[in-house]
Amino acid sequence: MRSILARLTGGAFAAILLLTAAVAAATLWS
Repeated sequence: MRSILARLTGGAFAAILLLTAAVAAATLWS
C-alpha cells in the first residue's frame, strides 16, 4: 500500500513539474 501511495505521490509531483515547465515554456515562447 505504501508503494502505491509513493508512486501516486511521485506521479503527481512529476505531473506538476511537467505542467510548470510547460507553462514557463509557453510564457517564454510568446
